[in-house]
Amino acid sequence: MNAAPTPLKSGTVVSAALPTRDPQGREIEGLHPAVVLAVISARLDLAWIAPITSDRGYAWIDAYPSLYHRLPAGTGGLAHDSVLLLDQIQAIDITRLRRAFGVLPTPLLNVVRRSLAQALGLAVTRKTER
Repeated sequence: MNAAPTPLKSGTVVSAALPTRDPQGREIEGLHPAVVLAVISARLDLAWIAPITSDRGYAWIDAYPSLYHRLPAGTGGLAHDSVLLLDQIQAIDITRLRRAFGVLPTPLLNVVRRSLAQALGLAVTRKTER
């Protein structure tokens, strides 16, 4: 297998070999671009990723903008207009990650992180100075 691209960090846009499921469901499978959300090496070398698919103008993209982020061509090195799928996040072995295309701009990555926290029902608070 190919080695994971280095340096591998949050926001890196990579090509990921997503596993086939049995029984097959609605999870995204096969070779897709993805954004690395976090790298976890406490026990195994895993990466939390959010898959990316082509933007074909589906109504569900606009109906749920906090789950589906449009990524114009060129963003993070992507060749085509794409959509980041936060409803399909998964942890995968880093050996499933192939070449890196680029990195999401920090402001966009921060928006994605807030959207993900909201989707997972995690409270994101800021300390207020007094």
